[in-house]
Amino acid sequence: MTLTEQLSELALPQEKLKQIYDALKAEYVPKDEYKRLSDNLSALKTEHKKKADYLRQAKEDALNRQKTLYEQQIKEHLIELALKEAGAKNNEIVRSLLDMEKITLNEGKTVGLTSQLTQLRKNAPFLFEDSVIFLTGYRPEASSDILPKVSVGDMTYSEAVAYLEKNRQ
Repeated sequence: MTLTEQLSELALPQEKLKQIYDALKAEYVPKDEYKRLSDNLSALKTEHKKKADYLRQAKEDALNRQKTLYEQQIKEHLIELALKEAGAKNNEIVRSLLDMEKITLNEGKTVGLTSQLTQLRKNAPFLFEDSVIFLTGYRPEASSDILPKVSVGDMTYSEAVAYLEKNRQ
């Protein structure tokens, strides 16, 4: 038995029934309306999940593109540095002779570049400077104050030889 049938059996005046219906509408949602809202909510949840998945995938794709671009830039700079250190006369020409597919980046270092440059230097030495010397990392030690500062210029030859023999380490 429905609510409408139960209210009709009470034989209430029409005005009182209208008040009851208005109060029920204010407090409760009709079954048809609830079903429609529930279906809309399910559709919105599904749509939200699809959009969230799409945004997550788009973010990952953008991050991967940025990472690839960054690694490519690092690779390019390392190749330029290696060409400069190898003494290439013209970086563009030497670079065009390198097989870029075989050069990879592993933990911030190029792999496959040194062997190609060595082979190229052997086969086409005219592309490189004759001798390139890079002095890096040398730092002379500080002078020691342990030994007395003696000028052997004021000594005779035999005194200087005797002094050096005595203080030899």
